[in-house]
Amino acid sequence: MFENKLLYHTLIAIIIVIASWIIGRILKSVVSFIGRKILTRTKTTLDDKIIEVIRRQVTLLSVIIGFSIAIEEVRKALTADHITHNQILNYFCNYD
Repeated sequence: MFENKLLYHTLIAIIIVIASWIIGRILKSVVSFIGRKILTRTKTTLDDKIIEVIRRQVTLLSVIIGFSIAIEEVRKALTADHITHNQILNYFCNYD
């Protein structure tokens, strides 16, 4: 279907990032739901703060992981002729 491998793998990478965002939102809901159940059993406020920090950051963490996987997907299409593209992706991934 796709003649251009770079375009094909880039589209897959975009789908991966969108899916990771959706998964992050689902995880945020799960953490909120489970957190409310746990928080009703305790009297301290420390666990409230911990759950809130986790809940706020879970989507961001999921998207960052998605970007990492997406970059690896784009790399599958790159050849030796795409040295500039590889260098740019290396900056994002901190590969030496």
